[in-house]
Amino acid sequence: VVAFTAGPPLVIDAHGHSGPPGRFPAPDEGFAPADWLRFMDECAIERLFPCPMEAIDDPSVDARAHIAELLAAAPGRIRWFEVCPPGADATRLARIAASLRDPACAGIKIHPSLHGVPADDDAYAPAFALAERTGAALLTHSWEASASNPRQHLSLPARFARHLRAHPRTRLVLGHAGGRPATIGSVAELCARYPGVCVDLAGDYFDSGLVEMLCARLGVERVLFASDVNWIDPRAQLAAVLASRLRDEDALRVLRTNALRVFDRSLDSAIDPLSVRR
Repeated sequence: VVAFTAGPPLVIDAHGHSGPPGRFPAPDEGFAPADWLRFMDECAIERLFPCPMEAIDDPSVDARAHIAELLAAAPGRIRWFEVCPPGADATRLARIAASLRDPACAGIKIHPSLHGVPADDDAYAPAFALAERTGAALLTHSWEASASNPRQHLSLPARFARHLRAHPRTRLVLGHAGGRPATIGSVAELCARYPGVCVDLAGDYFDSGLVEMLCARLGVERVLFASDVNWIDPRAQLAAVLASRLRDEDALRVLRTNALRVFDRSLDSAIDPLSVRR
């Protein structure tokens, strides 16, 4: 009998969350930094990009402060998102710009559904302008219209077209890839028209053909691995990628190297040996 020995973690999880106890129906509510690092190693996740839910719920909250303990425990393995609320004023935009100079800041996060402002509203124009000017990735919640959650229509993928027309060089990551397959047409249209648009796998839609469908419709270079931890156990989406019919080199792009390109302000793909492995 030969014991299995896992290799070093290589996956980049490009969309996660942290939050206060009771917010998530998940066993990791009470994770200390050591627990998070052990869990990441078990899931082969080298780097995780969380956005504290406290900062999404309350724009006055300092996102970095809520992730500081984990950042200190895992230098180089954690990146955080700075939240840009709709209608951010000059003071808030200056704070976000300062955050983007922190190598540990992955980019900017917006969430039209939770903030109650439609994605095509003027209030998000400053976020797109700042992302385009700085080259920072802009991660947004995106979803289909939902009868059970009416606010989801505020984040329909097609709504982002207005800002992309004004800021076509924006690196926009459509979190959840539109939420459900019903949005794939509008997601594909955005990807075809704007080279900086991509999607991530975070979310609660589990289908054996999802990964292949997204790669075929959008291009494998547009699909990023993400789990939405700690809403979702990352092993669910890892299984979807590993069980897919993608070639090994394409699976590696989804699991790692696409994120190195999209978030290259903070990740140096030029010196990353896995980024050139074939």
